[in-house]
Order: sequence, then structure tokens, then C-alpha cells
Amino acid sequence: LWKGHLYVQKLAEYIAAINIGTGEIEWQWKAPYGWVQNGTVAAFNDKIFGSAYRICVLLPYSCRIYAFNDVENGGDLLWEYEGGGGWTAPVGTEDKLIFGSNGDAFMTCLDPEDGSLKWRVYTGDIMRENVPAIYGNKLIAHFMNGWVLAIE
Repeated sequence: LWKGHLYVQKLAEYIAAINIGTGEIEWQWKAPYGWVQNGTVAAFNDKIFGSAYRICVLLPYSCRIYAFNDVENGGDLLWEYEGGGGWTAPVGTEDKLIFGSNGDAFMTCLDPEDGSLKWRVYTGDIMRENVPAIYGNKLIAHFMNGWVLAIE
């Protein structure tokens, strides 16, 4: 939920903004051809963030993170980052967008304003269908090899 809208994944192709007062879809974005939108949508600081992966039959996938203005600010695509997300969704704080990937064995942190890289940490394996958690000054995430890592 963000500023009167519920941002959701829709039919594995779209990110949609549903007006919580009317139930109407007021905005949606379709993943590029050959890509699937997957995972929870993050919303904060007047932006929304989603992930997508290229359809293929073997891991690792090609993955991307997308950033948009929220609906109140036009819903325009602001930037995209190749190499993160996919089956996992981003989480954020005021100045960090953090995510794992089913495309590579890294936890990545970007500046949510412009998508520039802040840091990347090798994790030993990919993430699959989960979302990292932020607790205090730590990021906690589970990886396909069974490891749970806390990154400060």
C-alpha cells in the first residue's frame, strides 16, 4: 500500500496500481516481451519498484529491477537495473533499495533515486521466491543453498 494505491503483480506480466477507494486499476506496466513480472512490489519515497525475469528453462535467469514514479507522480519508468530480482522482490529504506536475485549469487543495494550501485555482497547462491527482511541495521535473507545470512 502506498498513498491510496495497492501495487500488485498481475497475471505474471504486469505491475498494477489499484485505487483502494474505488477498486479500479488506475495504472499498469507490462513487462517486456519474453519477460515475466514476478514478486512483491515495493513502494516508498514516491516510487515503486518491481522485478522481472527472462523466460528460460535453466537457472540462472536474466533478471531486472525496475523503478517507476508512483501513480500520483505519473507512473513513468525512471530506471532499470540488469542483474537483480526475478523471483525475489526488493525491499527499501529511505536511501537504499536492496534485493537478491535468482540470476546471480549476490545481494545488491542501489540508490533508489537513480539506480546507482551502493554495494554488492557475494552470498554463495541465488535467492528463490522470497524477500529479504530489514531488521534494525541488518538485512536478513535466505538462499537456495540453505544459508540464512545477516548483512550489516
